[in-house]
Amino acid sequence: MDDSLSIHISKFPKKFLICTRLVPWKDISTGLKGFFMLANKYPEISLDIIGEGVEMDALLKLVDYFNMKDKVHFRGYQSDPQKWYRKCDCLIHPSPIEGFGRVIAEANANGLIAIVPQSGAAGELVIDSHTGFTFQKNDANSCYHSLQLFVESSFEQRLNMAKKAIVRAKTLFSATHMAAEYVNFANYCLREK
Repeated sequence: MDDSLSIHISKFPKKFLICTRLVPWKDISTGLKGFFMLANKYPEISLDIIGEGVEMDALLKLVDYFNMKDKVHFRGYQSDPQKWYRKCDCLIHPSPIEGFGRVIAEANANGLIAIVPQSGAAGELVIDSHTGFTFQKNDANSCYHSLQLFVESSFEQRLNMAKKAIVRAKTLFSATHMAAEYVNFANYCLREK
């Protein structure tokens, strides 16, 4: 079966996604501001935000301040984020200090290209211009430029990027591979005592 049949790639990407807890250290405002700049250039795009948290009111105010209520949709907690990964065109994950970045790996395993800061684990999960795009942490302008690179990439470039993201995520972050890595690490620790 052709893998490209199961990958959702739009001719023109219009649906963006943020999937995270809405807490201050996730720096969601940087992703939002980058998206706002992109939406000013491409008015047909939209952003879904799935997740809950203490930042909800501040983020709603930010969306209102930039007059983006018709572009940004807060969907709350979702028990099946894979459904969202499969129907969106791009994940924006602005958190600069992820310990692992499970959402990025899950999104990539579902063929969703991610835009992430080049810091923490996020910067290690995405290979810039190969499996997604990276930007400078806490920098909305840099986020915008990476989002623009994504949008301006051809259908073929985005399809190839999604395929590479799937292979990388499923190879490096499968449950079997992660369990084997954990067992190897535990054995190493026991030998060093």
